[in-house]
Amino acid sequence: MAGSMIISIGVPLVINAYADKRTAYFILVGIASAAIAVFSVGGALGVNERVGASENQKYSVKQMFGFLTLEPVLITFLSQLLFSIGGAIGGTTEIYYMIYVMEDVTLLTKASLFKLIGMTGAVLLNTYLVRIVGKRIVYSSGILLISAALF
Repeated sequence: MAGSMIISIGVPLVINAYADKRTAYFILVGIASAAIAVFSVGGALGVNERVGASENQKYSVKQMFGFLTLEPVLITFLSQLLFSIGGAIGGTTEIYYMIYVMEDVTLLTKASLFKLIGMTGAVLLNTYLVRIVGKRIVYSSGILLISAALF
């Protein structure tokens, strides 16, 4: 949550700082690529196995990815995939709208602050709602509510 807020507040400011938008996008893509590379390599190097695998625990690639066919895993995977695609499309059109229609990218920064306040409230309310109505209803309602908000 904090990472997405840093991006949604910082990116419009960087884009607005450059007269040539193409230069700003190249800078942002370079920064994002460097961050992904550093955190991916750093995260992979920081993983230590606590327990070594025994000889009878050898799995094939087919067996390792077989868990994706389990219904709860498959439904969660597909819903998160579709939600991520929708969020990326929404974010792209939002930047386009602010640059070419509203002609003020800094409005995205202000909107991101409101999103941060709303998400903080949702996180605090989430544990209370899960105790009352259950995880499945809260998860489904959250997906539906956010999907409706994107339209």
